[in-house]
Amino acid sequence: MSAAASGSASHSASGSGAATGSGGNPKKPERRVAKSLIREPTKAERDEYNKLPVLELDDLEQVQYLQTLSEGWAWPLDRFMNEQELIECMNMNTITDAHGKRHILSVPITQYLTTAQKE
Repeated sequence: MSAAASGSASHSASGSGAATGSGGNPKKPERRVAKSLIREPTKAERDEYNKLPVLELDDLEQVQYLQTLSEGWAWPLDRFMNEQELIECMNMNTITDAHGKRHILSVPITQYLTTAQKE
């Protein structure tokens, strides 16, 4: 066998061996776990949170809307709708994002308050 022929034969053998693990089994891709974005608040943050007003949600529908917003299912909304967004949603079945682009959204997602809750 010539040197060129033996070199190509060894190259192809080593090339196929690099793609397989021990025993000739193909390697599985390495799994990566994303780092959690949840962290414990600092003392200053906790003190600030405790000063914020609290609104008790006693209606299951309002709790479900809050969950929808918090999980991102109502994107581009990241909060309850204001009056302008509510009117747009009811009349045009759209919502306009911060960049001026309209998105289809036909379900108004609002949080109502009674006068007692407001005070």
